[in-house]
Amino acid sequence: MSRDHAIVVLSLQRLGDVLTAARVTSALGREGARVEVVHWDAADQAAALLPEVAERHALPYTTLRARARHDPIGAFAQLRRSVHDLAARGFARAVNLTSTRPACLLAPLLAPNGTVSGPFVDDGGEYRAPHPALDYLNTRGVDPELNVFAHHDLYAISAGVPLTGFAGLGKTSEPHERDVDAILAVHVHGSSHDKSWRDSADDWADTLVELRRRFAVRIVLLGAPSEAEALTPLAATTGAELFLRPLDETAALLRRCRGLISVDTVAIHLAAAVECPTLVLRQGPARGHAFLPGPQALLVDDARGSTTPRDIVELVARHMFDDTTDPKVAADLGRRLRLQRVVRDTNGYLGTCRPEWLPRDLQADERDRAQRTERDAWHRRFVEARDAPC
Repeated sequence: MSRDHAIVVLSLQRLGDVLTAARVTSALGREGARVEVVHWDAADQAAALLPEVAERHALPYTTLRARARHDPIGAFAQLRRSVHDLAARGFARAVNLTSTRPACLLAPLLAPNGTVSGPFVDDGGEYRAPHPALDYLNTRGVDPELNVFAHHDLYAISAGVPLTGFAGLGKTSEPHERDVDAILAVHVHGSSHDKSWRDSADDWADTLVELRRRFAVRIVLLGAPSEAEALTPLAATTGAELFLRPLDETAALLRRCRGLISVDTVAIHLAAAVECPTLVLRQGPARGHAFLPGPQALLVDDARGSTTPRDIVELVARHMFDDTTDPKVAADLGRRLRLQRVVRDTNGYLGTCRPEWLPRDLQADERDRAQRTERDAWHRRFVEARDAPC
């Protein structure tokens, strides 16, 4: 294929964020472009799952960072060589899905004679955001009170990628196939400590034991191989199974699972990509719309740390097993916890709404309507930018 149609996609982020680039690479590849991806080497497993990608280029994040501490000039020279080799490939377009300074500096360098979609830093050192979706992202950011968009939706729309029509990572299981092994997957460790649901393993142990008792399911603990020492005692005391496998094998497992219970980490984005129902326990910086996974998720925002193991079991029963929630229990959950169901609106953007099985709450209903109205208004601006003459 001619280099006139080659596109490089930059996703210099963590594993979960890289997975959200799947919709972009899929759309660009199906349009007939040759798609190549640049990512940090620590995200190799996620980059390998991206569809319609002809070639992947891993930049050595850990090596560069370590070298920069004692040899910053050498680290710069190493990165410069990598960039020079990539720029020589003659990309017609660079699509940047990251607002970090390294990505914004690299984007125009990788397509020196082409175009850039997404944020970048120009020759004069000025930051450029050539789309109103990026302006919105930069002004509202991760503010849970102001921002009403998932970040990966904003990056996709700024790249001209439709927000509908993406089937996910391969063919997903039908609902009845998910029931065969009756598996519940659980991911207890977040990417940072402030995303953890509980410091004590006892709360998790009580939760897992009660889940096994109530639903007669296999409990599988997900994690990285490096977490084996931390997770083994929890598995031993609860009868759970350890599954510390690469992302592609984890994706295959999640396709068969009845659901996933997880803190905010790569697992929720992987589950979204294979349409696995998910209960997300969100703490700290994970609140708000910025990092919404997908429409199969039920979010528990627990700023006061009041969620109990019994609460989790009740929410799993309603969200993954379609059990009817006792009205008194539902009222208690709705009063103590902020519960939100992730939905996709008529324009294709992810948003949230109050679960329909909770008692009516006029204030929550008004908040949901206001968020939909704001997304609709901004969508019109985004469409105008798309349709504006060059």
